Amino acid sequence: MTAGPSPGGADGIARRLRRVRLKLGPAARRVLDILADDPSWILTRTSLDIAARARTSDATVIRTIQALGYSGLPDLRAQVERAVRGQRSVADTLGRTLRDLRPGFDGAVAETAEAGRLGLAAVRTDVTSGAFGAAIDLLFEARRIVFVASRPWSGLRAHMRWSLDALGFDT
Repeated sequence: MTAGPSPGGADGIARRLRRVRLKLGPAARRVLDILADDPSWILTRTSLDIAARARTSDATVIRTIQALGYSGLPDLRAQVERAVRGQRSVADTLGRTLRDLRPGFDGAVAETAEAGRLGLAAVRTDVTSGAFGAAIDLLFEARRIVFVASRPWSGLRAHMRWSLDALGFDT
């Protein structure tokens, strides 16, 4: 059952965000900022994902959503989905991305390699050798290494754990 607002599209959600903003604390306002910046982001996220991004608890996320007049995250998602229904779908976005890739397997490999090259170039310019060395020293001095990642990054978390275990670290 939807205890939330009557349909009002994106404007209705934005009005609700503005109306309750001044009544809420800093952590709840960070949740509101996430909802205001990209409402469709929450369509595939859990309250824990939203909480991590807002640097707060999942309970604060739920209380904030309820302060907006929704019964919970599923109710808010339904409203956001109705609001963005006329906008580009995920399938449209993925289709456009695939069309933009160079054709064939070689094109996909080239795009992936280029993305990796750009990422490494950014690290090379943003991280000094001294800072990198200090980070490595900290890893070697640590009694235990904890690598935390939310669902979209769980594959990276598993890879890091496997790699560190292989090097003899307690993870």
